[in-house]
Amino acid sequence: MFEYETLLKIKSALLEGKNARSVALNDLELDLIKSFNLLSLKPVIYVANLNETEVSNPSVNSQYNRLVEYARNEN
Repeated sequence: MFEYETLLKIKSALLEGKNARSVALNDLELDLIKSFNLLSLKPVIYVANLNETEVSNPSVNSQYNRLVEYARNEN
């Protein structure tokens, strides 16, 4: 029953369009879910392509700011 309830938590999040990593899981649940190797449970690296003049102050790039906001909302 434990496995079923844990999988229902993950399924619910996935059906809502959320990542599996957004689900609050305890250590036992996380160990169970890891065995499924879900891509949406994996860490994400966000990368912004900036020109040389923006590297010292990336906040001047509107696309960079959108990426930062997106990453904050995802994690």
